[in-house]
Amino acid sequence: EGVSRTLGDLVEDGGVTPEEEVCRDLLRADLEGVMLVLSPMERVVIRRRFGWDDGEVQRHERIAMDVRLEAQTVKKIELRAMRKLRNPALLRLLKDYVEA
Repeated sequence: EGVSRTLGDLVEDGGVTPEEEVCRDLLRADLEGVMLVLSPMERVVIRRRFGWDDGEVQRHERIAMDVRLEAQTVKKIELRAMRKLRNPALLRLLKDYVEA
């Protein structure tokens, strides 16, 4: 967002090609769109469980403490969210990334 990168920057970042970076950005945008089928709490749980924002995968207990719910409730929220995300229509949107 507003940061211009040079080819040299990409090479220094571990050899990520411009194509890989574009693909990663497109995947992230498509995943953000898919996440819109979830309730706000489901999005919070999924984002934190999978380290979506900061790379830190969090346990149910940690999320539960922060959102003031029982860990078992957070587990149920995660399961409900994952069921929604397994919808075949949503999976078709992401199919090309899996095959790439």
